[in-house]
Amino acid sequence: MRKILASAGVMVAVAIGTTGTASAWPTPITPDMQQFLNSARSAGAQGSDDALLTQGLLACRILYTRQGVAAAEAASSPVVVRAARGTLCTQAPG
Repeated sequence: MRKILASAGVMVAVAIGTTGTASAWPTPITPDMQQFLNSARSAGAQGSDDALLTQGLLACRILYTRQGVAAAEAASSPVVVRAARGTLCTQAPG
C-alpha cells in the first residue's frame, strides 16, 4: 500500500513539474510609476526598474503606517523616499 501511495505521489509531482514553467506577469507601469522612476533616476537612484519600484512602494508603506521618514529612508534611501513622496504616496503622513 505504501509503495502505491509513494508511486502516486511521485507521478503527481512529475505531472505538476512538467506542465510548464511558472513565469511572472509583467507589472503594467502607470504614469505615476513612470514619473517616480524618472524622478528617482534624475536624483541619482540606481538599480533596475523593478528594484526601484519595490523600494518606492516599500517607502510608501512605511510612511502610510506612520513608522516615520527615517525608517523609510533606512529601508530604501533618501533619494527614493523623496521621489516616492512626490509621486507615489503624496498623501502619506510625516
